[in-house]
Amino acid sequence: DGVAGRRLLVPQGTLARETLVRGLREAGAAVDAITVYETVPADVDAPALCAALVAGELDALTFASPSAAQRFAGCLDDAALAAARRAVVAAIGETTASALRALGLPPHVIPDEASAQSLVEALARRFAASRTGGTA
Repeated sequence: DGVAGRRLLVPQGTLARETLVRGLREAGAAVDAITVYETVPADVDAPALCAALVAGELDALTFASPSAAQRFAGCLDDAALAAARRAVVAAIGETTASALRALGLPPHVIPDEASAQSLVEALARRFAASRTGGTA
């Protein structure tokens, strides 16, 4: 049966990619994509963030979206960016990982499935492996 001939609603944010909507339309669905929220950057104490990174106070940096990675990198000075590379960098999926690479923060952890639970599990495996001398 599939989605061909069905009418679907896709609520999304202002930064949503067109991949889902395009795929549904290519599969024959009539798709109404509506913007239901706007992604806006939060206020960040950039000097405090940079100081924590340089001091080595953060063991891992986790990212669930390209926009979060971009906003984070935009807060960093050169010393903080270099320090961020020394932390374990984790991306929820390949799209976010690509954004991190483009920003000079190659990820160490990318779960096989792009979900919060998979990201937590992959990060836990990474830290467990580092305690035993292995890699994950």
